[in-house]
Amino acid sequence: MKRVFRIGLVIIVTIICIMIGMRARQNNGIELTQFKPQLTRSMGYMIETKNGKIVMIDGGLPEDSSHVEETLIAKGGEVEAWFITHAHDDHYGALVELIKSGKVKINNIYVSFNSEEWYQEYDAERFESIKSMLDLLDSEGVRDRVHELNLREELTIDNLFFKILKVKNPEYTENAGNNQSVVIKVSNNIKSMIFLGDLGSEYEEEFLKNNLDEIKADAVQMAHHGQAGVSDKIYNAINPKICFWPTPDWLWNNDPGDGTSNGPWKTLETRSWIEKIGATNYVAKDGDITINIY
Repeated sequence: MKRVFRIGLVIIVTIICIMIGMRARQNNGIELTQFKPQLTRSMGYMIETKNGKIVMIDGGLPEDSSHVEETLIAKGGEVEAWFITHAHDDHYGALVELIKSGKVKINNIYVSFNSEEWYQEYDAERFESIKSMLDLLDSEGVRDRVHELNLREELTIDNLFFKILKVKNPEYTENAGNNQSVVIKVSNNIKSMIFLGDLGSEYEEEFLKNNLDEIKADAVQMAHHGQAGVSDKIYNAINPKICFWPTPDWLWNNDPGDGTSNGPWKTLETRSWIEKIGATNYVAKDGDITINIY
C-alpha cells in the first residue's frame, strides 16, 4: 500500500513539475501581435516581454495610428523600444502620428536611415514624406530618444534579445528604399524570429553571405508584405515553422478587384514556397492576432 502511495505521489509531483515548466516556458516566450492594416498594406508588430515591456517593430501608415495607439494605451501606454525597419510611410507613419499625439510614452526609437540627400536622389517619389519624418525625429524633445543602429549590435530587453543582422547600405541603390531595410533577429535563447522589413531579392546574396550562422529561425516576417521581396532561397535558409504576413486580403489573393491571380503581385508564388516548407501562416488580413512563440 505504501509502495502504491509513493508511486502515486511521484506521478503527481512529476505532473506538477511539467505543468510549472510549461507555464514558465510560455511566460518566457516571444509574445507577438501582428496588426491588421486599417487602410491598405502596411506593417506593424508589437512584442510584449515577460515583465510587460512593449517593443514595437514599425507600426504602419498614419491611418493605422489610432488603432495602434488604442492597443498601446490598453497595455499601459508606454513603449520601451520602437524599431523602424526603413523609411517608407507604411512602416513609420504610425510612429510619426503617435509622437505628435503624445498619448503614448516612447522611451527609445531605433533607426538606420540615410541622409536627406540620399533619399532625395534615390527615393524621390517619397522624399517629402521622408523629410518630414526625419525632421520630426531630429526635433527638440525627440532627438534624444533616437538611436542609430549598428550592424551586429545586440540589445537586451527583459527576457528578449534583439540582434541587428542588417542596417542601411547607402551604396546599394537597386530597389533602393526597400533594400535599406534593417533586419532584426529576436530571441529568448530558445526560440527566435526574424523581421525582414521590405528586403528585396537584389540584396539577398549579400545578406546570406553575412548571416549564414544566424539565418535559421522559428518564425519569420514575410518580406515586402509577402510579395516581390526576398526569394525562396532566404526562406529555405530560415526554414521557419511560423510565417507572419503583413498582408491585406487583396494582396494575399493577388486580386486587383476582378478576381484571384489577376494582379501583378507575386504573393501566390511566395505562398507556394511556404507551402513546400510546411510552415503555419498568420495573415494580417484576418485581423489582429497574438501568438506566443515558445
